Amino acid sequence: MANLVMPLALVVFGLASFDLKSLLVTAPLAAWLTVRGFRLGVLLDGSEIVVRGFFWSRRIKRSAIRKIGLFPSVVWESKGHQRWTPIAAFADVGGMAPGVTARNDWAVEQMEAWAGRR
Repeated sequence: MANLVMPLALVVFGLASFDLKSLLVTAPLAAWLTVRGFRLGVLLDGSEIVVRGFFWSRRIKRSAIRKIGLFPSVVWESKGHQRWTPIAAFADVGGMAPGVTARNDWAVEQMEAWAGRR
């Protein structure tokens, strides 16, 4: 594990050397991102969408959704202001297997259809 964490600490935090303090900072961050990474996704409910990202989850009322935008993302309105919530789970990061890309495209189509039914 230390072999994996040390380069991460050097790159992310620009550390010149690696020590125990660095490990104590980067290990919880790596663990957090790992757990959240496995939970990335979208839950469609009758009245709201839940978008789970790397750092937080957001609940958006169906009536506030304006469209499923590029990236993909949920474009929605709150208190008269337009908001944008990225959906990292279905992002096209390049180099993905064709089956993954097709599944992501299908998921985005399902979200668009769901958001269109109000």
